[in-house]
Amino acid sequence: MNDSESLQLLRSIDERLSRLEKQVNKSQSIEEVALRPEVSILADIIDENCSPSSREGRENLAKVEVLKDLLQELSDEESLQSIKTLTKKLKNLTPYIEQIDELENVVSIMTDSLDEIMSHAIAHGLNIEELGENLKKMSGHLIEIIESGALTQLLESGVLDPKSIEIVGALGNSLAISKNHTKSVGIFGVLSSVYNKDVQRSLGFALNLATHFGRKLNQKNVKEIKHGK
Repeated sequence: MNDSESLQLLRSIDERLSRLEKQVNKSQSIEEVALRPEVSILADIIDENCSPSSREGRENLAKVEVLKDLLQELSDEESLQSIKTLTKKLKNLTPYIEQIDELENVVSIMTDSLDEIMSHAIAHGLNIEELGENLKKMSGHLIEIIESGALTQLLESGVLDPKSIEIVGALGNSLAISKNHTKSVGIFGVLSSVYNKDVQRSLGFALNLATHFGRKLNQKNVKEIKHGK
């Protein structure tokens, strides 16, 4: 390298050093940098509410520690996977949640209707306390019937069969009509009624009933003898 090249290299190095010196002179430390007013206010609030020297500050610091632990647990890979799975499950539950909302509306409508019915009933003289007492007695008797097995016997007896209910209904209707058309009948009136088709039909039903009822009574007596009653 000749003298000219050496001189040129020294000048280049001197220029770079000058530029670096200017940059160093322009730079400032963090303490020298003027903070924006918003940042200063935020820093003052943090110092005031998180100062270890005050009770409130210690409580806030404890809350921050709890929050930090919670964030660490949530950032765990297993926790993140659980949250992801839960999110998918919640999406699947969306239709059911909508149905629950609809159910709430139905219950609200039913409640309003019941309130209206009860208000109307009370206005017409319904005694709520008496109604509640009667319902209490009825529920007690119902429990006794269920525990004694009588309800099962009733269901298996055929009394609630549609044909049985139809016959009982016809009997009740006939009793109501006959009550309003009573008259005295002598022996000859009874004998003459035997030739009435309706009376013959009723007597046939009564005889058929007596036959089957007697058969059932006989079966019951046989069972009681077998069981030593």
